[in-house]
Amino acid sequence: MSRFIVLLLMIIPIVVISFLAVWQRNEMVRAGYETGTIQKQKSALLRHQKELLVEVERLSALDRIEQIALEQIGMQHPEPEQRVFITAQALNNRLNKN
Repeated sequence: MSRFIVLLLMIIPIVVISFLAVWQRNEMVRAGYETGTIQKQKSALLRHQKELLVEVERLSALDRIEQIALEQIGMQHPEPEQRVFITAQALNNRLNKN
């Protein structure tokens, strides 16, 4: 009986250590797959961000805004007598008064 107990005491730690080694390897592989998936998502999001920045630049182009104002909203260019020019000095004087 004592041989059986000694054998059992030797085998149990080996089985436990083997199980832990397999579990650790499995976790490392899973983490590797997760990292790869996250990297792909990051790349896709960065690509989408660049596309959105290009779209913002396109939509905020002054020529496009002018065209929409003239054609869709019905605005017109101001006549020369409607134009008001403000100098930096006049603006500064106005701001300092308040």
